[in-house]
Amino acid sequence: MDRGSMIYMRYAKNVEINGNGCTFLIEKPVNSFVYLRECENVKIKGIDVCWEEHTSTQGTVTAVANDSITVKLQDGYPDLPSVEWLKEIGATISFGQLYYADEDRPKVTTTDRIRIERNYEKVGDREYKITCGSSYASISAVGDRIVIPTRSSNYDAGYLSAGLDGGSSAITVFLSKDVTFED
Repeated sequence: MDRGSMIYMRYAKNVEINGNGCTFLIEKPVNSFVYLRECENVKIKGIDVCWEEHTSTQGTVTAVANDSITVKLQDGYPDLPSVEWLKEIGATISFGQLYYADEDRPKVTTTDRIRIERNYEKVGDREYKITCGSSYASISAVGDRIVIPTRSSNYDAGYLSAGLDGGSSAITVFLSKDVTFED
């Protein structure tokens, strides 16, 4: 892999990919499965995707302080990568997406994300204190859920990934229109 995505399209128009029920088994983490940028009239259908390892983690906010939140990760999701490893390969984790504690939707505020970068430390078993600044901490509440992309740079490319264009979600559609995912 020399890209952050398995399927990467830029400026594509009038394209249909039909997997006819195939399954992509992703054994080595990549940033995303599909990344579309500035595409039009694209249809992707008939594909199952199975990640051997998650590309993100998720947890629950257990404490909020002036400039930080503490997050307990849920079972079945990976720990955050060590800060030392991130520095060594030149990677970072940019943000975490907040979700309401009692609703299955993103938290809507002036900013719905928590800035993370390398500002976290492990404080317990699968528990992390994330220093994010007072403006970010103030939108958080105990019980909120958070999803944190753990592969916002290529898993093992580090500095080499600086010029790559890709997202850290399974599917990223950016500046595109008439895009359909089916089956």
